[in-house]
Amino acid sequence: MKRHLTAEELALYAEYVQSGEKTEIAEDILTHINECDECASEAVEFSMLSKNILTGLSDKKPVAKKRSLLFAIAGIAATLLLIYGVWQIFELRINKNDIKIAGKNPPVINDTAIVSDTSVQEIQNPVDNKHEMLASNFAKDPETEKIIENLKGNMRSDEIEVISGFEIRSQTGMDISLEWENNNGNKLNVEIYTNVLVKTESAEISGSSYIIKSKLNPGLYYWKLFNEDFDLIFCGKIIVE
Repeated sequence: MKRHLTAEELALYAEYVQSGEKTEIAEDILTHINECDECASEAVEFSMLSKNILTGLSDKKPVAKKRSLLFAIAGIAATLLLIYGVWQIFELRINKNDIKIAGKNPPVINDTAIVSDTSVQEIQNPVDNKHEMLASNFAKDPETEKIIENLKGNMRSDEIEVISGFEIRSQTGMDISLEWENNNGNKLNVEIYTNVLVKTESAEISGSSYIIKSKLNPGLYYWKLFNEDFDLIFCGKIIVE
């Protein structure tokens, strides 16, 4: 690798240019400057920078003047090298940021962005999850289904006859009415459950019908009718589509 002059050697050369004396400058420094254009350019710049410094030191003694000049020029050289190093680091960070940002953009062919399989999967996942959640809302509860089957052949009350039936189908947003015969005005309790048996509402009534007040989203629901003592009279299911 080609060697270039150090800051101290440049300072010696600058002193030589100002004083015209070769007292401490080696011949190989002059030879190198004559052969290396880069070092010659730097030597000229150092000589110009040191000119004003030398003028300010003209009243000092020769030895003090020489030392002060060397320290001043060495300080200038160190400052220039520091500025250059900081600029290189800053430029490197800018380049890295450009590469990182560019890496986020998908390649484009014929003005159309290429979407990877992973991106397609990420786009489709919310839809799949929504379908899975909707399907889970229609899952049957085995124990409640058994109760319904048992009640179909064995009604629990001679006074109450349910008109609505064991299965009610309805559309989202429509009123759902539960109906039965209650000629004696008995006190009854009605309860509405989700398909995982979470109670959504309940009421105590003495009439022969009840309109569900909760807004039921698409899914399977169960409803139960109890007498005043909370003995089960009827159990049915509601399917909201």
